[in-house]
Amino acid sequence: MAQEIELSAVLETARLRLEPIDLAHLEGFHRIWSDPDTTQWSSKGVSPSLEETKRRISRILPDPTQPGIVNYGVFIRQPQPSLQTTPAPAPTPSPSPMPAANTNSTTDIVIHHSPTPSSSSSSSSSSSSPVLGIVGIHKDDPVPEIGYLFHPSAWGRGYATEAVSAVVSRYFHLRPEAACIEARVDSTNGPSIRVLRKCGFEEIETLVGGAVAAWMEPQVRDLVVLRVGRERKAGDGGVRG
Repeated sequence: MAQEIELSAVLETARLRLEPIDLAHLEGFHRIWSDPDTTQWSSKGVSPSLEETKRRISRILPDPTQPGIVNYGVFIRQPQPSLQTTPAPAPTPSPSPMPAANTNSTTDIVIHHSPTPSSSSSSSSSSSSPVLGIVGIHKDDPVPEIGYLFHPSAWGRGYATEAVSAVVSRYFHLRPEAACIEARVDSTNGPSIRVLRKCGFEEIETLVGGAVAAWMEPQVRDLVVLRVGRERKAGDGGVRG
């Protein structure tokens, strides 16, 4: 139970606030899911309506029966001079919303020890900041798999690296049974593959015909599977709590 609460806590990095995903920011999430550039590499494609986005978000809400799965909305952190953090990582060009992680980050992570926030508390904490993206461990069987989506306005600023670094570090810290985390990337998605390699992920296999995307040509896609092991982490990512 303690680890469940920890995984659902709000995380803050030097520049970002990661809140357990909820429906309070549905319109912000729809802005991401309805953007064709953002969802170019997504397995679900563009969301045609707010109702469809609500269905997608509802499937990844915190679930106490699945403690190994955790997803966050990503926001710009409001200035808090009293909290000391180390500088954020340098921006990494990554125009793609595919998974990326930086397991060598030295970014401080401030943990707010609280259960999943209610709609009212979540809204008040980030109401002045638009939703930049979604990041999280969206499956954990047979191994944890990380993914993200970021709106184009957030590309090229290092936000994805910073956010996913926090999630990866916290996940390994709280789930000692997790020996590794994987990511699956379209084989033609060079930017994400380069980011993952830079962050310590190694290519382990290519799944020929591993995905189907009706909006792409060809529709049958190959997926590159990359993996980072716990032993490749540098320290604990500066976790404080």
